Amino acid sequence: MALPANRVPVRVARGLKAALDTSLAGLLEGELVYAKDEDKLYIVEGGVLVALSADLGTTSIDALSDVDTSTAPPSDGQKLAWNAADGEWQPASDPTPYALTVQQRDTAVGTPANVISNVDTVTFNTANGFTVTDLGNGEAFVELGSTFAPWLVDGQTTLDPTGEEPIRFIAGTNVTIETDALSTPKSITFNATGGGGTVEVGRGDGGDFVAGTIDSAFIFGVYGGGDFTAGTADIPVEQSGAADGGLFA
Repeated sequence: MALPANRVPVRVARGLKAALDTSLAGLLEGELVYAKDEDKLYIVEGGVLVALSADLGTTSIDALSDVDTSTAPPSDGQKLAWNAADGEWQPASDPTPYALTVQQRDTAVGTPANVISNVDTVTFNTANGFTVTDLGNGEAFVELGSTFAPWLVDGQTTLDPTGEEPIRFIAGTNVTIETDALSTPKSITFNATGGGGTVEVGRGDGGDFVAGTIDSAFIFGVYGGGDFTAGTADIPVEQSGAADGGLFA
């Protein structure tokens, strides 16, 4: 904006507040002065300097147009809270915090155990499959992922879970594995195929069934040297012969 051609600049007396106070005799009634150390304008009224702006150091906050601390004076510890119905800030107490208690039990009606009172933070262990999501509306959403307890197999290394860890079943020789994801509950079926054990038939004297050998008893035994009955020797079958009643010759 261009400056007007005819103007009268206004220049007020400036100085430190203490210096202005000692110079009142030389100031005119109604004259404006500026205290540089206080960044404040004063006017000479009745031989004294009167601040033109509100001094919040000596003025109550109740002087603000949208604050009411007179109708219900504040008590110790209260804060100002916005009252939308009245359109102003009023003294109010903080909401009473909820006392949170954390406990564990085996079932919904089990006896509480490991009770912890006055808790303000609950932490979930993600290593055990928990996930916590901030929904952004003051709500925390907790999920328990898939995990498993240690699996014990005789003579084998124990399987200990690490977080949400999968388990794989591997079919061995002559074994098939089938899953049913639609059954209730979901199921896994193991099927074994193939023959059973082998039975060894031999002569009692260790000879072979070949022509020209002498008659001899022979034994039945489990293939590989095992026994039919635990703790007993191979069971001999005496004077066994050919299917037609003759002797092995």
